Amino acid sequence: MKRNKLVAFGLLVSFGLVGGVEAKNAVFQIDVNSEIVRQAPIPIEEARKIALKKAEGKIEEEFSLEEEGGKLIAYVFKIRVEKKKVMEVQVDATNGAILYAEQDTSYQ
Repeated sequence: MKRNKLVAFGLLVSFGLVGGVEAKNAVFQIDVNSEIVRQAPIPIEEARKIALKKAEGKIEEEFSLEEEGGKLIAYVFKIRVEKKKVMEVQVDATNGAILYAEQDTSYQ
């Protein structure tokens, strides 16, 4: 769970909502089966395909990030690309852009 809070914090930083600027809305991790995800402009299935194009492998974990107020921000995927290498890929839920794609060294 600590790892997921760090991901959410990292996303806040990448959106410029933290670090000298007061965050207006909190960000929460939500289940990919929630109603807000079903209504997103980019469906979870499409986001999975986008993430797997960026990092070929097997998705081991996925969740969504939602701002307080109900706006879906991004999908987060943990993708095992090698036996000891996991990539974290974040896909924008509104336009399908890759927001982040890096090796997750804390994930084994």
